[in-house]
Amino acid sequence: FDVETSVSNISQLSSLAGKDDEEQPQREPYPLDSVSFLSKMFWSWSSKLLATGYERTITNEDFWDLSNRDTAEKITTDFQVVWDRRMKSGAPISIKDTLLEMFGWQYFITGMILIFYSAAKIAQPIFLNRIIKYLNSTDEPEWVGYMYAVGIGISALLQSFLHHQYFFYANMTGIRCRVALISAIYRKALLLRSSSFLKTTTGQVVNLISNDAYKVEELSIFGHYIWYAPLEAIVILIIMVYELGVA
Repeated sequence: FDVETSVSNISQLSSLAGKDDEEQPQREPYPLDSVSFLSKMFWSWSSKLLATGYERTITNEDFWDLSNRDTAEKITTDFQVVWDRRMKSGAPISIKDTLLEMFGWQYFITGMILIFYSAAKIAQPIFLNRIIKYLNSTDEPEWVGYMYAVGIGISALLQSFLHHQYFFYANMTGIRCRVALISAIYRKALLLRSSSFLKTTTGQVVNLISNDAYKVEELSIFGHYIWYAPLEAIVILIIMVYELGVA
């Protein structure tokens, strides 16, 4: 749900949410739910939309339908189920723990993608170093040099694949977290008493939705760099010491 100006729009949004599905354009099913692994890796599932955009201006009807797991109804329901279960079990209740239970596994997968991306990025200069040493050596067979060259090419391809896969799925996770938070704020606003609205302002509610929820989305994308950047720096430092020795 989208709250654009103030809590006073809640009744209007509620009526808009009840519109008939017939007013919505008929869309094609979401392709990522059925395409192959290679199609996901090479982004061929998006070729039709890109071709349409090349021929003419893309309209609202050209976009696919949302996957069921990405709809606001599905995410909102799952969030409330997890929240209620934690309340009944006596476990600590917090937005952070609820989001981690819902999307923690997805966040873990994006972290694994980032590790493989870093490995491919570090491997490229290592292969380049081996090629330089190979050119200055007369002892190694010719096929070794070709293997190093192939290694550089493969590492560059992996970087390209994994870089875009990481940001795509990290963005997806962030958007789902943002939808869950906005729906939770919307639900809370509906349940508040009139007297409770006197203790807050419209700007505070709008700020929660437009700014704070968006920060959680950004955290899903860049939060991994809190541990990834130091780890990559340590690995690179170890490789430099191994290759060059202690200065």
